[in-house]
Amino acid sequence: MGVVCVWQTEHKTLLPQYEEYKVKVKAGEKRQRDDLSDAYLSSQSAPDQKVQCTVTSAPITQARLDKLILNYIVQGMRPLSTVEDKSFVELVEGLQQKPPKKVMTRKTLSVRLNEAHHNMLQCLRDKLVSASYVCTTADIWSTNNKSYFGVTVHWLSDDFQRCSAVLGCRRFKGSHTYNRIAELLSGIHDEFNLDTNKIVCTVTDNASNFKKAFKEYVTPVQDEDADENDAEEDEGELTLVDVDSVLKQDKSAADDDDEPDDYIHLPTHHKCVCHSLNLIATTDADEALSSPPYNRIYHGTMGKCQAIWNSARRSTKASDVIADICNKKKMVIPCPTRWNSKYDAVKRLLEFTDKIGAICDKLELPKLKPTEIDFLKEYVVVMEPIATILDQLQGDQNCYNGMLLPKLIQLRHKLHTITGENHLTYCSPLVNSLLNGLTSRFNSMFNLDTSVPETKNAILAAVSHPQYKLKWVPPEKRDDITLVFVEAVDRANKLPRSFCTSTDAVEEDEYGYGEANVGVDDRTTASSQAMNYLADSDKSLGSLKIFSSVTRLFARYNTALPSSAPVERLFSSAGLIVTPRRNRLTDSTFEKLLMLKLNSC
Repeated sequence: MGVVCVWQTEHKTLLPQYEEYKVKVKAGEKRQRDDLSDAYLSSQSAPDQKVQCTVTSAPITQARLDKLILNYIVQGMRPLSTVEDKSFVELVEGLQQKPPKKVMTRKTLSVRLNEAHHNMLQCLRDKLVSASYVCTTADIWSTNNKSYFGVTVHWLSDDFQRCSAVLGCRRFKGSHTYNRIAELLSGIHDEFNLDTNKIVCTVTDNASNFKKAFKEYVTPVQDEDADENDAEEDEGELTLVDVDSVLKQDKSAADDDDEPDDYIHLPTHHKCVCHSLNLIATTDADEALSSPPYNRIYHGTMGKCQAIWNSARRSTKASDVIADICNKKKMVIPCPTRWNSKYDAVKRLLEFTDKIGAICDKLELPKLKPTEIDFLKEYVVVMEPIATILDQLQGDQNCYNGMLLPKLIQLRHKLHTITGENHLTYCSPLVNSLLNGLTSRFNSMFNLDTSVPETKNAILAAVSHPQYKLKWVPPEKRDDITLVFVEAVDRANKLPRSFCTSTDAVEEDEYGYGEANVGVDDRTTASSQAMNYLADSDKSLGSLKIFSSVTRLFARYNTALPSSAPVERLFSSAGLIVTPRRNRLTDSTFEKLLMLKLNSC
């Protein structure tokens, strides 16, 4: 802890402070008095300049210094060899007071790293034990001729805030087969004592190897209603069993004990919705090219845009020319692996509409015609709803599974609105292709088919979220969805079931249904909390604390994320650690550094 003294420029203010401080300085601290005097004399010679001097009253300990250096290495993503760098050692030792402390060696740093990693794992396990439900995301990442398997975990705190952590980023050797994926994922879950009852789902992209892994090794979800009915039917019944068949089954099970797949258990699988939306914006949108007028203007316009983007990316001279013309603003270059990048690139290009001609003249590129500029403006209007929902569903802190269905219905409504209100000249085929892709990929969602588990989970997540409740549901299906919700609340809280009809509350139309009733009335005692929750106008998450019967349902269905974007962000940080120059970094040390950095909170 230090004492900081700032000398004022006026001598009348300066002298009393100096005399007062001299009285407080202990007799044995001569060096501190000398430093103070030097600062005072410096201020006398330069009265217009403030002089600041720091007097450290408590010297730093060796343990404290080691902890600061470890934090610097981890958070700054520095090589472990930094502690052996001569200039770094001189810097640390030059900033210290006597007696000086030593900079720990690389071997000691490795020991401290292992200790910090162990403590972090224990803290994370304690956090996960207290969580009622968790959701994990997984993906595979390749860099520098190596592959890594990343897993993140997410849960809700007591105040319904999203908490996230990294479970691992393991080296993935060999082929990316479905059984190897299942083995790695199940092993990471087991390390943190996460069973399939606690994990509500694992979110991955739409790759075929992930799909097959969960298809082969997923743990069957038990229906609570079926369990209760089976238990009632089994009471009082006598079942005859063939002893020989049982003995043969036991023998065959004993012979199969060496099978490695016996211990692999995976939770429910959810496909990344953002990946599906990206496919709609790319693959499905290309179906519009079957229209000859759209095909001609699309290829002509995007070809000229691509020429500008290629020049900006490949040539520093061209990039400088664009920056000079556009007041230091740079072009956004499309990237195939980055969602929304093409939309962002076109939108940025339209910001320079009045400067595109000058840019093309300087770069000696063909100019965009007025009709092509109009096409780009229509393209941005059509693609904006998809780009917006992609950004919203990729969130980490304020993203819940309850957002999924309302956002999809809003997206469909906005695309229909664009067609009806804007009288598109060029992009009508594009809108039709997007709507067809949206309908085919999310058909069960739009039909609110409760027989599909993923759709039913999305429905309960949306209704149990105070911001959405029932206002996104079509009027003709509101009673049915209310029944599903009330039954789920009753089942989660062991309450008798009941159902109530609609009331007269009216909400703003955001989903294209017109003004419709969204509340409920005629409440019964059994489901009074669920009914009061649906009728409550408070949209904040804090309102859930009033309705304890809905809280458990919210936690169960909103812990899941609609996107696997968190594991993508994990790989972005990992790329700053595993660089080509750090080719001697071991896989285990890399994982420890990455987990310590991202789990520091």
